[in-house]
Amino acid sequence: MVPNLVERRGLVVSKLHEFDQALGPILDILTDSEELESSSGKEDQNLLEYLIQNHQFEVKMVDVIHDCAKFKFECGTYADAAEYLYFYRLLAPADHQNLMSAEWGKLSCSILV
Repeated sequence: MVPNLVERRGLVVSKLHEFDQALGPILDILTDSEELESSSGKEDQNLLEYLIQNHQFEVKMVDVIHDCAKFKFECGTYADAAEYLYFYRLLAPADHQNLMSAEWGKLSCSILV
């Protein structure tokens, strides 16, 4: 059983590394306080359009943020998951398929942290 756990741990660490690489540029944009200040006051959809036009942001990156938040939650890193869900909820269109699960996920993270 122990070898199976070691193998599984390697897969989890590998997946975390993949998410870190994919989210690096996204988080750089979203955590840049000057960038968010220049776009503050805009509606969420306008923020997404602004990022698409000015930062080579792609709509599929919204799904990457959600997937990473879900994975972080499953790993027990609730503070990181809450941060990613915040960004997801900020950027996801109102009719996005995962918006309701993100709302519940954010609530769960708040309770578990």
